[in-house]
Amino acid sequence: MSNSMFYIGLSGLNAAQASLLTAGHNSANFATPGYSRQTAVVGSGGGTYAPSVGFFGNGAAVTNVVRSYDQYLTSQLNQAQGTNEALSTFFSQVSQIDNLLANQTAGLAPLMQTFFTSVQGVANTPSDPAARQQMVSAAQAVANQYRSMSLQLNDMNSGVNQQISGNVDQINTLADQIANINKQITLVGGVDGTQAPNDLLDQRDQMVSDLGKLVATKVVVQDGGQYNVFIGNGQTLVLGAKASTLQVVNSAADPSRSAVAVINANGKPVEMQDSVLTGGSLGGLLQFRNEALGDAQNSLGRIAISLADTFNAQHKLGVDLSGALGQDFFSQASPSAISNDRNKGDMKLAPTFSDVGQLTTSDYTLTVSGAPGALAYSLTRLSDNKVINTYSDADFPVTFDGVTMAIGSGKA
Repeated sequence: MSNSMFYIGLSGLNAAQASLLTAGHNSANFATPGYSRQTAVVGSGGGTYAPSVGFFGNGAAVTNVVRSYDQYLTSQLNQAQGTNEALSTFFSQVSQIDNLLANQTAGLAPLMQTFFTSVQGVANTPSDPAARQQMVSAAQAVANQYRSMSLQLNDMNSGVNQQISGNVDQINTLADQIANINKQITLVGGVDGTQAPNDLLDQRDQMVSDLGKLVATKVVVQDGGQYNVFIGNGQTLVLGAKASTLQVVNSAADPSRSAVAVINANGKPVEMQDSVLTGGSLGGLLQFRNEALGDAQNSLGRIAISLADTFNAQHKLGVDLSGALGQDFFSQASPSAISNDRNKGDMKLAPTFSDVGQLTTSDYTLTVSGAPGALAYSLTRLSDNKVINTYSDADFPVTFDGVTMAIGSGKA
């Protein structure tokens, strides 16, 4: 009986020691990102049967070490962090446009006011060469400001491309790390037993949390405890111990923009639509580019075109000092059509402005189907994804939203 009492007392000491070790581990990792507090679970050591008496207890035993973790709450937190990161990224980017266009001292407004003041000066004293030169100088300043703003918006687009590349590199790194930890968890017995590798699980959850700040992430737990990770609207990123690889490519629809592609089984990049990748800083960047930056560039262009077209029309009604009719005062660009890299034909489009008062800030997509001689065309306005009209070969040139589009040479 004394020997039994010794072992019972020793079991209590061992249980207390396990609890102290766990508490020490918690204290040592109080600043470790993603660490979950652990608790030693102590249970009865059972009993030994004695005839005519019953069961005598055998002390205490540590049955498990568990972490304070709730999968649902963790998932909700990751989702909230991803949404916050997307909104923060969008706000920081769009603030640059606001600062650029709304600047009361270095923006367009003061230069435009100076230009129209100089125009009034020429109207008041048309034969004064100083007034004429002042108007020309003011017009050049306005044109230079439009070009400067356009270049700054283009620089923002280049900056977005660089940030997309950086985000994709981080996503690939995290995907490889999650797949590697999945493999380690399997090697040590998985998480379905009674001794879960808590620290590995915390590391993996922290990586998933970091991934969720880059792009919207969904986790599905397999039998055995491995994570399958999906991003965006369902693209597989991690499947057990295997990770997919993302790559930044030039957009097939617009080579000035970077797009995200996934490497398929044949080692070829397959471009994903921007709408597939939502949430996180990557989703915020894509949203900014598609909803704010493109509209800002198109709006700036529309203002410049309207100003040039209206002023040129009025300028042509006047005469110079020699009595000759006026010519175009401003030169202006023409609309352009970009060929999609996946096009199989060599059709050329020739768009021109027909009525600048009807211009929108949207881009458009023209899709072509059918065989040569019986082609069918569908025109979509991208701002609202509305199909404006469908056409046949005989309908061209066609006019829509202030633009006339003809089919040039090289038609397939």
